[in-house]
Amino acid sequence: MAEKNMKYEPLDPDEKLLAEVNEKLKTDPCNPELWYQKGLQHTWKGENEMALHCFSTGLIYAPFHASLRTWRGRKLMGQSDYTMAISELATASALNPMDWEAWYYQGVAAYLEGLYEHAKMCHTKARHLIAKHDPLCLAATVDWYWMTCMKLGERDEAKRVVDILCHAEGYRAGIASNHADVEHWRPRHGKTMDDFRAAVRAAMGGDGQTE
Repeated sequence: MAEKNMKYEPLDPDEKLLAEVNEKLKTDPCNPELWYQKGLQHTWKGENEMALHCFSTGLIYAPFHASLRTWRGRKLMGQSDYTMAISELATASALNPMDWEAWYYQGVAAYLEGLYEHAKMCHTKARHLIAKHDPLCLAATVDWYWMTCMKLGERDEAKRVVDILCHAEGYRAGIASNHADVEHWRPRHGKTMDDFRAAVRAAMGGDGQTE
């Protein structure tokens, strides 16, 4: 069985690790890393109230711990407390500007709170960071960016962001390997990637909207 990656899917809880962390907290209750690990385990168990408590407690002892801030913000989102979530995630982004997850979840919370300009800024940051460091996660932030642009009435920008790239274009953008096959054979048939993109838009209704 392939090892799970916590960026893409929840991990299974490790009861042995949780028991070890709980035992260590008895003698070292002010250790923020232990509270962080405990919070993650309760997250994987679906115990979100306890997870929020753990991340909040850890911040008492390490108020500038970016990952604790990010996860506390995510748990607040789960309670539909979007304003508080945005505040926590904005702090996390300030502490670690290169963490795309803090920008991404901040953008999601801002969208759900109706702060569309702020959401657009956050997903712009997230998109650029993900493209460089974690391109498998790019689709999620592009989706939220597209919805945000549509809420703002920026239909041309919404269309632009979902343009389809071939491998070579993706390579030049820094998000794909350099396979130039499409650019080699499509011109032999008098076609370009722009022709293909136009055909896809037409098939999807042509106006950048979906149900």
